[in-house]
Amino acid sequence: MDFAKAPNYLDVSINCYLLNKLGLNIKHGSTDYRFSQEMLDLLRRLRNLVSFPESRFEARPDETMLNKGEIHFVDYYPTDSGPLPTTENNSDVREGFSLYLPSDPEKLAQIRARFVLAPEEQE
Repeated sequence: MDFAKAPNYLDVSINCYLLNKLGLNIKHGSTDYRFSQEMLDLLRRLRNLVSFPESRFEARPDETMLNKGEIHFVDYYPTDSGPLPTTENNSDVREGFSLYLPSDPEKLAQIRARFVLAPEEQE
């Protein structure tokens, strides 16, 4: 297999150790990291938008990883349809899917990504 021509898996992640060095999470015990409630509320609103010439995808931070003091964007869904329906008791069903990017430099140059904050949910 020519790995230079293989698609690139998009995984936007920041581990707990780096976040701790940046002062964004709090260490509890020897290996446990957590975000403050205020930081959790803010991060839950964060979205990663990826725009292709003819489509757009979005990902929310993975809730399980947020609770471990890390940020992971790995489940992408089309912005025009929103997340896929999931059930709380089936952890195998995800709200999105893995996003693979082309290895062709010309095609990659047409792709844009950015972070945005979703509006606060009204109670």
